[in-house]
This record gives sequence, structure tokens and C-alpha cells, in this order.
Amino acid sequence: MAPIMWVNALPRPGAASHKYHRGYCPILVAPSLMEALRLAVTAANRVGEGLVTVL
Repeated sequence: MAPIMWVNALPRPGAASHKYHRGYCPILVAPSLMEALRLAVTAANRVGEGLVTVL
């Protein structure tokens, strides 16, 4: 499916919404996997996670 077909199906957070209402994503990563960490944080940001914690 093309992204344009499902972009309206996903909820968009409002401007007044708080980060704790958008979700929480803890990420556990080894020091040798910093590039994977960057990819995971970018993905969490793109899907609209409100808070990302790196462990």
C-alpha cells in the first residue's frame, strides 16, 4: 500500500496534547550499537511516541 492511502487512518496528535498521552518507548541498546539506537529513536519519533528513554 502506498503511504498516501493510509496516512489519514493514523491519528494525529493535537498541538495541545502532552508527551505522556502519546506513548512511551524504552530502548535498551549496547554501546557498540549506536547506529541502531539512532534508527530506533528516529522510528519512534516518526510514529509519534511522546517519550523515548535510552537504557
